[in-house]
Amino acid sequence: MLVMKFGGTSVGSTERITAVAKIVHERLDKKPVVVVSAIAGVTNALIETANEKTQTARIAKLESIRAKHETIVAELGLEADLLDAEFEELENVASDSKKLDKKKLDLYVSFGERLCAMILAATLRRMDVNAKAFPAWDLGMITDDVHGGAEPLSDSPTHIREKIFALKA
Repeated sequence: MLVMKFGGTSVGSTERITAVAKIVHERLDKKPVVVVSAIAGVTNALIETANEKTQTARIAKLESIRAKHETIVAELGLEADLLDAEFEELENVASDSKKLDKKKLDLYVSFGERLCAMILAATLRRMDVNAKAFPAWDLGMITDDVHGGAEPLSDSPTHIREKIFALKA
């Protein structure tokens, strides 16, 4: 198993996502597990969205984040509704009137990686690669409860390895 990590600039545009997909495709014999950051600029945009004082302002900010992702999805020739469920969930978070705390901010920020992972997985599927996106917690990532600066628990790597190997079986 080969773990490959790509940061925001590496997946910052249609061209960069295509290049990452090709890099992953070239290493299929090593059974890669790919970790991606949010598309360049998206984490900051999500933090700005979370910090908006009104629901109306938060939803309006989400539109530019959605537009950026939809443009990339369209340019890659992927299904137009690929990210609809994630954006629906994100809009529900933005519509919540509860005060912003570090836990909620962590949830906002998680959408950047989740959206990017879905785009990359769909791009790989177009290249006939059996790829699927997972949020880290579905693969056994367990952290302490220090929101805004959480650290993985010592047994997280074991859980992650077990879950990944179970997927490959």
